[in-house]
Amino acid sequence: MKISIVIPTKNRQSSLYRTIKSLNIQNFKNFEIIIIDQSEKINHKLKNNNNIKYFFEPTINSLVEAKKFSLKHVKTEYVGFLDDDVELDRNFINNLHNSIIKLKPIGISGTDNFAREKNIFVFILKKIFLIGNFSDDRIYFFDNNKLVKTNKLSGGYTFFKTEIFKKIGFREERLFHLNEDVDISWKIKKVFKENFYIDRSAKLIHHTKNTNTINIKDIDT
Repeated sequence: MKISIVIPTKNRQSSLYRTIKSLNIQNFKNFEIIIIDQSEKINHKLKNNNNIKYFFEPTINSLVEAKKFSLKHVKTEYVGFLDDDVELDRNFINNLHNSIIKLKPIGISGTDNFAREKNIFVFILKKIFLIGNFSDDRIYFFDNNKLVKTNKLSGGYTFFKTEIFKKIGFREERLFHLNEDVDISWKIKKVFKENFYIDRSAKLIHHTKNTNTINIKDIDT
């Protein structure tokens, strides 16, 4: 089964190259990369890469609008949305694909290597106070369960059944709004009444603060 992977990006070339490099070395190869580039200047290297569907859309001003735009070009059964600052373990897509084949979930994500809370005291506090709609099932201490049911997905590395977007749309931009991953998760759950899953064997690093420069040659295939 082929999977589409959408990466919205804006003026973050170095981190984007690192994300693409981690995709290029995946053990699972049956996926396509769709980049929605909202940057000020076109990236000719990506535009001319035959292994990437590259769309230069500087008039798109938000992550949500970029995701909406990308769905016009997705033809696969599942679509994944990646932030442009994630670095995937080489088995990330393979492990998610295996779980998708097994579960056929409406949505699934992996987990950040740093999501594991190594301090048991802090872990207990998070589990006590992050409850209900604010619970975060990515936070774990023990490794007993590979697959975890959850009511929402978040983190910038979420995968969904493409068909759900025929019934559910991303929210419009508002002054006050939830994280778009959480918002779309709640909208999907309200309609489909199914569980999402977190696959803890699908690991990545989310470089939210640190960007190491990747040379453009590293994205060549």
